[in-house]
Amino acid sequence: MLSDALALIVAIYADRTAQKKSNEMQMTYGYQRAECIGALVNAVFLLALCFTIAMDAIMRFFDSQGVKTALLVLGEWP
Repeated sequence: MLSDALALIVAIYADRTAQKKSNEMQMTYGYQRAECIGALVNAVFLLALCFTIAMDAIMRFFDSQGVKTALLVLGEWP
């Protein structure tokens, strides 16, 4: 959830920065590149999150932990 919130914050900031019209002469490429940079940052966060989840899944596959009580998993009440 934190990564989703961070991605939304980056996207909102990049969108608002891209809509700025002041100081266009000082910026070589203008503020329109902010959307591309925001998309790049979001893609890097997403790849890092996917890599972390994949590594955690692989580690759990090789070092599995037994289920102590399966009642909640099965949906049965004692």
